[in-house]
Amino acid sequence: MKVSWPLSTREAIVHYYLFEYFQDDLIVVLTNSVSKSKNATETLYGFNNEVIPEEKDVVRIDLVGGFVLQNVTSESSYFR
Repeated sequence: MKVSWPLSTREAIVHYYLFEYFQDDLIVVLTNSVSKSKNATETLYGFNNEVIPEEKDVVRIDLVGGFVLQNVTSESSYFR
């Protein structure tokens, strides 16, 4: 994303886990970022430091969170 001065371009490498809860028509997505590729000396979430790209002219941010999608009707969903 491009932002105005004094902020820098940001990026996040995100590992996510998705599961579905069929009883309530829910889809849950949990996210966690990989902040430093140099710290990934062993396999981390199926990735190692050889496949995680280095930061180039950007600031790598940490991201922890997730979201939930729930089917309300056939034409609408709830996002939280």
